[in-house]
Amino acid sequence: ALPKGWPRLSPRAPEGVELPDGWEGPWDYEQPSSEVAASATYGFYLPVFNQAVPAILSLLASVRNFYTDSPMHVLQDGGFIDFGAICVLPRYGCTFEQVPPENSRWNPHSWLLRFHRVAKRLGTTYVIYLEPDVLVRGRHRYPPAFDAGGIYDNFNPQIHQETAAYMEKLGRKVNPCFKVRWRHFGLAGGSYFRTAAILDAFDGANVR
Repeated sequence: ALPKGWPRLSPRAPEGVELPDGWEGPWDYEQPSSEVAASATYGFYLPVFNQAVPAILSLLASVRNFYTDSPMHVLQDGGFIDFGAICVLPRYGCTFEQVPPENSRWNPHSWLLRFHRVAKRLGTTYVIYLEPDVLVRGRHRYPPAFDAGGIYDNFNPQIHQETAAYMEKLGRKVNPCFKVRWRHFGLAGGSYFRTAAILDAFDGANVR
């Protein structure tokens, strides 16, 4: 039985959602073995600014409630609110740093390099990327099967074919069979990333 308040997930794709070629449903992949799933660890990364302080505190408390031993790192991206005194409280139990502002919208290099540094600091199998508007209502029920996964953002335009081809060219340096199966966006707040993939793809030598 599912815990109280957890939504029941359909084995089929929600109406209107476009799935990658060959997929029959949103959970159409091979599950990791129980031994692999049990050994995985999860860390949480939350960049913040000056807005939505109540939402941020609620999010931190809910993560700590459902992931009691997982490390959390809060990064103040150029704002003035200091969460350092909050993070040392047992209710939140996070680490905190304050950094100069970066406009990553037009140049994402700083965002990637910060993510890389935080992933090394957390030292977990996966990093779950948070944003202040994320709600955590329970522990995950399905172990991650990929290097990254997020929301079904099928309402924004797809990435261009040239971009997908470039991504596949880079991916095949690691996995000769790599293929971009989902050409929409979706790695927003609430997404997961395999740390090994972050340390490779977001390494300073690969971010140019």
